Amino acid sequence: MRRRWTLNNIYAAYPDLFEELQLPAGVCKATFVATVLDEYGELTVAKLIPRFKTSVTLWGQRNAYALSRLLGTTTAEYNPIENFDRKEDVTDTRDNSVVTKGTSGNTTKSNGAGNTNSRSKESAYERGTLVDTSEVTNTSNQTDTVEAVGKVTSDTSGLETYTHTSHMHGNIGVTSNQQMLEAERKLVNYDFYLAAANMFANDMLICVYNF
Repeated sequence: MRRRWTLNNIYAAYPDLFEELQLPAGVCKATFVATVLDEYGELTVAKLIPRFKTSVTLWGQRNAYALSRLLGTTTAEYNPIENFDRKEDVTDTRDNSVVTKGTSGNTTKSNGAGNTNSRSKESAYERGTLVDTSEVTNTSNQTDTVEAVGKVTSDTSGLETYTHTSHMHGNIGVTSNQQMLEAERKLVNYDFYLAAANMFANDMLICVYNF
């Protein structure tokens, strides 16, 4: 009878089968290997026997990111009855610079003009009629101008910075707390090692049992 090369048979023949397999930090290699053998050890390998060990090592390299992300979902911190969590860090900068420029001035003008006449009259001794003997006329014109002009400049500058942080979280009302608690119960039953072993079986084994 032809011998079937199940995973258990190969591991028994080659105990170092998983020796070079590298898994992400936080993943227990011994637990992963034990889970694979326990769940899928009776399945036939899908790779050539001489290269199966190399294929196992390559599988770990190709799936390192996916395994790391899956593991992260089991350690993420959150509130099971909140579905809204937003954090904001805001910095506002206000420019208070003020520049004022202008011109101020005063101009005063005064104009003045006037005439002054002086006359002297005398009468002859023999005659009783007065006649002008002299006339003096004074004329004066005066203009006074006072002008004052000045420039006013004011420059005030400055920046004001305001920083504030807000954290808003809670239940937005789309899902009830009871529903979220029920989802949490399902989540805690998630088995990372079983999920990782299933990934390995789908890629490396023929998922058909032959007895």
